[in-house]
Amino acid sequence: MASKIARAAASSAKKKPWKHYRKWDEGARASLPEHYQERHKDLSREPPKPVHDLPPTDKYWYNESSGKVFKTVYQPILTKQTKDRNKGLWGGENIIEGYTKKNPIRRRVPHFWIPRLQKRPLYSEILDRWMEITVTLRTLDLIDDAYGFDHYILGTHERDLQSQLGKDLKREMIQALVNKTLYPQDEEKREKIYKRYQKYIEGITPEEAEWIGLSVGSAIRKQKNVERAQQVRDMRPFKELFTRQLVETLKDAEERGDVIEPHKSVKKSNWMSKINPFQSKGS
Repeated sequence: MASKIARAAASSAKKKPWKHYRKWDEGARASLPEHYQERHKDLSREPPKPVHDLPPTDKYWYNESSGKVFKTVYQPILTKQTKDRNKGLWGGENIIEGYTKKNPIRRRVPHFWIPRLQKRPLYSEILDRWMEITVTLRTLDLIDDAYGFDHYILGTHERDLQSQLGKDLKREMIQALVNKTLYPQDEEKREKIYKRYQKYIEGITPEEAEWIGLSVGSAIRKQKNVERAQQVRDMRPFKELFTRQLVETLKDAEERGDVIEPHKSVKKSNWMSKINPFQSKGS
């Protein structure tokens, strides 16, 4: 049943790809920056790299018993998305939901295959910080293959990180490199680390670096804060506005040669003067 639903969803997405992008043209998402929309759309153009299975390399396969050729259908293993995955770095591994059958006579029973998780201290050269992060053995192998923790975070695509923590670390590292805020007390080491990871920030502006790795909800909240701050900056007190209008009016009158007579003084009255019994009516 699950395989039928997955195939139906994949077929629908392939036949009607515009449905995926329609949501970016309306609502709060339409106000998000263009570079963020393109980066987020790029995440869904390709699936993450398979971790739990090996996709077939041949498009067709030959059935020896029937002597017929069939098209290869790749059905990836279904995994269960959890919130705990965003708090660590699992290297693309997920919880596999399926069935197990220990005895051929008995019925199969539901079973979950959970990755082996362990906490390890990891050091970031760019951030100059030690962090205790929940990882898997595959994550440690990927870090070794990339020759360092920072190279793994910056060199891995966001769709393959599959972790909000990894995306947040990537954004923080890129911001430190773009703005050159790393090692403020040691200029020599700052230039050395910057040259080592400079290839990962080519074509990225400081404005774009602030949006890298943000979830859609976080990006919408950030955009609302930016618009609210812009409205506050554009607001001017009425006193300043009226003063500017008066100055412009006087300048225009001076250029035309008009003489503006001062207004007649109007005697001010308040409620105390109305109840003062010693004040004459003529005064």
